[in-house]
Amino acid sequence: METTNINLDFGMFTHAGESAVYGIIVAAEVAADMGMPEDEQIQFVLKSLERLAKQPDFSEATDTAVREATLTALGFFK
Repeated sequence: METTNINLDFGMFTHAGESAVYGIIVAAEVAADMGMPEDEQIQFVLKSLERLAKQPDFSEATDTAVREATLTALGFFK
């Protein structure tokens, strides 16, 4: 998976939120490169977004639009 042309537009309300989601994407790509199966990558991303959403400034991290944009950036949705 490659995200070389990632646009930081994942549906978060702030640039800090967008950057945090991008960090999750990078971590998922590293895990994929290390051989993590796709279903585990998806679970990793969803759990990471849930943890992010627990922070007061990032409650939108579990919104459907954010989840879909994140998984799309990783190539799970075309």
